[in-house]
Amino acid sequence: MPSPSAASGSRPTPRGYAAGLPGIRSASAGRRPRRSLLCPSPPSPARSSAVSIRPSFPWRWSLVTRSTAALGGVAVAGLVAACLAWPRINDVETGHTPEYPDLQPRAYSAGQDKVTAAAKAAIGRLPRWTLVGAISGTRGTDLQAEHVLPILPLKDDVTVRLRRQGGHTQVSVRSRSRTFPWDFGQNARNIRELLAELDRQMERPGR
Repeated sequence: MPSPSAASGSRPTPRGYAAGLPGIRSASAGRRPRRSLLCPSPPSPARSSAVSIRPSFPWRWSLVTRSTAALGGVAVAGLVAACLAWPRINDVETGHTPEYPDLQPRAYSAGQDKVTAAAKAAIGRLPRWTLVGAISGTRGTDLQAEHVLPILPLKDDVTVRLRRQGGHTQVSVRSRSRTFPWDFGQNARNIRELLAELDRQMERPGR
């Protein structure tokens, strides 16, 4: 007995025919093409660039590490050389420290009172310097000052002695560190700074 489709005169839809009809999607249209294992597809540009750059990273990192280590070694060597350049002392006095033969007492023709006033003015004008005491007697005048380091809050004790000798006033300065046994030249710098300012004060009119 003939099938209903044959009786009605309809024909079976040929394979692939539905792909050509509008609104009907073939089952094979959404499938991805299979990649051949023998001929793989070439890598994408982003992947190829990542692969080409990645091996250079260890070389660059080692170069940076070696450069940093070299700079650190140079800095340490420079610091050690700078430290060894200074005498290993923490107490400096004009005329009594062989390590600094250039530091000698000052001698002024002015009277002791004028030189004492100039020394007090010099201490007051210098940054990080403070006058903490003054003692006067038959032998002369002693001024006591403190100097604070510019970076670390460490103090140096500075003593200024003024004596009248042979028609002139002699000024000697002693600077001593409180904390470390090695001052890295700071006490000598303190004395030079104070004496330079004292010279400026003595050159002012009326001294």
